[in-house]
Amino acid sequence: MCFVNPVEVQCIHQKLGGIMMANLSIFIDDSGQLHPKYPFSNFFVYAGFWAFSGDVEAIEKKFKMIHRQIFHSQKETKASEMSKQIKKQISRRLLNAFPNEFNPIFESVYVPLLDQVDFDNKQAVQLHKNYLILRLVEKAIREKRLKYPDQEINEVDVFVDNQSQTTLRNFDSIERYLNHRMHDEYKYSSFVVSAKPFKATFKDSANTPAIQICDVLANSKYEYHNRRFTKFRELMQEKGVNPPLKLPKYWETSTCK
Repeated sequence: MCFVNPVEVQCIHQKLGGIMMANLSIFIDDSGQLHPKYPFSNFFVYAGFWAFSGDVEAIEKKFKMIHRQIFHSQKETKASEMSKQIKKQISRRLLNAFPNEFNPIFESVYVPLLDQVDFDNKQAVQLHKNYLILRLVEKAIREKRLKYPDQEINEVDVFVDNQSQTTLRNFDSIERYLNHRMHDEYKYSSFVVSAKPFKATFKDSANTPAIQICDVLANSKYEYHNRRFTKFRELMQEKGVNPPLKLPKYWETSTCK
């Protein structure tokens, strides 16, 4: 009798045209405060990166090695406590090591122009954060489709720093929201539509190197917007990160790149 390895059978079924199916992983963290009375800055940033699930472990291992070399510790170091030179070094080394696998993404807003948000309502603020996360997920999907048009995806896994977690009564969770929007199931149309299942998980940054990487990216762009880290733009442009960072002459949510 011939026994067949079920894992091998699954791999065979997942192959389409010689290309292995994969999960798309998107990691997200924020920097700044989404409130017009925040005294330190008018900018709020979501940032992170996307990668195929099979590449995440290698990216995290590389980051942990870099962190250990710089700080001589495995304990999390917040990006706000790092110098600009160290943050630039971390981003450059990851981009050099994974020029195709590690793909940073950014979404920024200039808070004073968000007149559609009721900042006295915590749920309204969280709903707008969910909307910004959606925009970031859409960017990741667009980039994946452009960069790897033939790569089939099983599902999209979104991981967000758990400090962003807020309970929304009578509203969809971020996971349900992403699925409804991406499947075009709300009465308003989505910019990007995908039939794939979306999963959303809140992660503790202390135990998740990928979220720590997002902290570095988010804080770097936040500092860039506040004109304290101008060379971050040069690094991202040098490494071909799309779109390049810029400060629009006139700030509007739609022009925050």
